[in-house]
Amino acid sequence: MTQPTLQDVTTILAKLISFDTTSHQSNMELIEWVEDFLTKKDVPFQRVNEGNGKSSLLARIGAKASGGVVLSGHTDVVPTKGQPWSSDPYALTPRGTKFFGRGTSDMKSFLALALAHIDYWKAKGLKKPVWLAFSHDEEIGCLGAAPMAQQLITEKAEPSLVVIGEPTDMKLVIAHKGILSYETIITGREAHSSMTHQGVNAVMLMGELIHTLSNIATDCRNTPDMKSGFTPNFSTVHVGVVEGGTARNIIPRYARIAWEIRPLPGTDTEALLAPYYAKVAELETEMKKVDKDTSIVTRKLTHVHGLNAVSEESEHMAYAKRLAATNHCEYVAYGTEGGIFQHHGLNVIICGPGSIDQAHQPDEFVEAAQLELGMKFMQRLTDA
Repeated sequence: MTQPTLQDVTTILAKLISFDTTSHQSNMELIEWVEDFLTKKDVPFQRVNEGNGKSSLLARIGAKASGGVVLSGHTDVVPTKGQPWSSDPYALTPRGTKFFGRGTSDMKSFLALALAHIDYWKAKGLKKPVWLAFSHDEEIGCLGAAPMAQQLITEKAEPSLVVIGEPTDMKLVIAHKGILSYETIITGREAHSSMTHQGVNAVMLMGELIHTLSNIATDCRNTPDMKSGFTPNFSTVHVGVVEGGTARNIIPRYARIAWEIRPLPGTDTEALLAPYYAKVAELETEMKKVDKDTSIVTRKLTHVHGLNAVSEESEHMAYAKRLAATNHCEYVAYGTEGGIFQHHGLNVIICGPGSIDQAHQPDEFVEAAQLELGMKFMQRLTDA
């Protein structure tokens, strides 16, 4: 069996790109296509966390034994609505040395590389199994990762390494920040805008909470960890959605913000947010003097664990460096499923084709050179 060609990889990639697996939609057409692909190659697989029109997929190439490598990637992508694409985002479009399409970088190229190498691995003879772990709902909070990690534990896979194929330009990444996302809803009291003393203005109170979060963000920026290895080298606080109000002359009863923090490893997030919750308590006391039914409710939406760096001298890091053909390790600010796998006791690195700068962008692309580097990575699995 000769090694796969770039054409082999892009043919599979084109098929994966053709499925619109935006997170709010089903990914089952893609999963069923992969299942058919694996069946033809006599590769055992199982669905994981199936329901609500979605499923993750776990497959094993090689003998069922402990050790080996898990190649993990998510099947969902972010929306293209409202983005100025110059070609169909769900049709792989080559232009020069680049391949355009939604998910080319984040992160269907990694899935295509893995699928393209199944015959190669089988013919070369694997010393340990290669597991394919294709998840769903990563883009809305890494919701499919924990069930997948748990299934690997149930299968007694005990992999030497889990490779999360997020776009790193095929560089070896060993740490990333966590993500905690929240929504805060203020329920005030409506009144005519000329009678402000009778109402509780949810929008103006929300403004005070945004100001508090802004102050926390500034404090974080002013106290960086110069040794952290991250860019930026401080925890970040960000408000992404603000909504509320009905009309200019109605005191608004409702306001909502969606916000997040991306803490450095080891950050006490409760202490970080203490000023925010103190402000909430202060505002609620004043609100209820006007109307006891008013409230401020904050709900945690997602918690993506950070990936903590381990000693570069550890056994699994030596293995990772051989696979990635590098001795250089990096840290990144964005989150991945990697921290969740690590939280379940598994050894994790991040390494995949494409650039994070392309992720979520219109005219997302992957360079042919990145796919070629990815092919070399996959081929080293037989001798690493």
